[in-house]
Amino acid sequence: MASAVPHVLETLACFLPSYDALAAFLHALPRDLLTPSMQALSSLVELALPPTLALVIEVPLAFELHGRLSRDVCALIQATLPLAPRVHVRYAIYERCDVELLEQYLCDALVEVTIKCSWHPMVLDDAFFVRDTLLACPLLERLRIVRGHSSALLDPLWLNALLSVLPHVRHFHFRGYRLTNVSHTALASALLAWLEAPHSASLALRDVAFDLDRQTSPLASALVAAIGTSTSLQSLRLRDVDLFKYGVPHLPPQLVHLEWDKYAAPSAFPPTLPRPMVRALLEAAQLRSLGCAQLTSAIDRDMLRPALARLTHASIFAPQQNIPRLLRGLVHLHRLERLDLKRNELTTTQLEAFLRLLPDLRHLRHLNLAENSLEMTDLQRLFAARLPLATLNVAYHPCAWDQFVHLVPTLVEAMQTMTCVDVFSQWWRHEHHAKILHALAKANGDGAFYVAAHRGSASMDAKTQNLIASLGLGRQWHKPQCALLF
Repeated sequence: MASAVPHVLETLACFLPSYDALAAFLHALPRDLLTPSMQALSSLVELALPPTLALVIEVPLAFELHGRLSRDVCALIQATLPLAPRVHVRYAIYERCDVELLEQYLCDALVEVTIKCSWHPMVLDDAFFVRDTLLACPLLERLRIVRGHSSALLDPLWLNALLSVLPHVRHFHFRGYRLTNVSHTALASALLAWLEAPHSASLALRDVAFDLDRQTSPLASALVAAIGTSTSLQSLRLRDVDLFKYGVPHLPPQLVHLEWDKYAAPSAFPPTLPRPMVRALLEAAQLRSLGCAQLTSAIDRDMLRPALARLTHASIFAPQQNIPRLLRGLVHLHRLERLDLKRNELTTTQLEAFLRLLPDLRHLRHLNLAENSLEMTDLQRLFAARLPLATLNVAYHPCAWDQFVHLVPTLVEAMQTMTCVDVFSQWWRHEHHAKILHALAKANGDGAFYVAAHRGSASMDAKTQNLIASLGLGRQWHKPQCALLF
């Protein structure tokens, strides 16, 4: 009977509802009661605790690798294969040694891979090795090709090798390389065939110049039309793609997520949302998530209201002169659960108006106000509003560290009902972190929150991490806590 206990515990771990529950479960168990795969998972959970390590663990079991691949970490992940994990490599691979680690350790669990093959001296013969490795991954469903340099020219050999993987994946992301004349046609043709297949689920194109005229090129017009006639496409992201400068004339009815030039400058598009684009938005009956800079030019139009009323997630970037119109139109998005207003540069008056309309958005649980230049008084007003949110992001605010110390009591009160608040700013010196952390520790009497690093932050050094631990501001697995990203 005792020998069955580790396997029973392993089965129980597969049904835990969250990563926090999984970590607490592993933390509480003696190591000799764990199977080898559970021991490896426990080691990975310990590795994921330091806030600067780019390893994220999700439930159902998945590993996201955001940093350079490590043989030790890859070996631990391989040891968890009996638990059926899914591995997402978000780090942009650009050397053969990284691909060899994929082949040796992660091939059987890899579902997502990111490839960068631009100006770095990557041998062209390696293209076939990359292709063969990816084709041997039975679970691979997401291929991301990103560039490493703004002027990178993607060699046709590399492009053809990677495009040979395209028919085997459901999600494709391509971020702009310069292409040869032959490559323009090759990419467009491969995308057309992929969109016409019944398994294409999401497409993301950024900084892509096809150099094809929609009016005169049959291939270009067929590619544009294939988006509207796809029977499986659920997510479409287009940013700075010449074929779609004026939008998409038709969208498939099953499309759930759309982004179209959501951070474009006002000079980059027509003054109003093109009528074909309005019609396309109305056609997409299942559309629930929309990111579009030009949305502010039509957000208060009756014609678009049926499409807006269906949205649960909106990401809107508005020129300063359009923000009053944006605020007037937000009340029509009454089903909104997530609102992303990143980079909108709200003034104090506009922030006050925004806070007044929030009660009308009764379902809103996630708010992103990052990069809005919120000053100390703006943050004070925002925290004091005690918004009924689950997550709040005010990262990259300009508030000085000594000003932020005075905001801590109000911030702690605001976090009582939240699960995550991101207040990252570029306070580079450890002394600045220390002052804020001591203020946080003083206000954290009941341990309602813990401090972790803002993803991508390089400012949290080992001294700061040790101080977080010594002040009792680290994660406590036995209780629910709000994550304060710092």
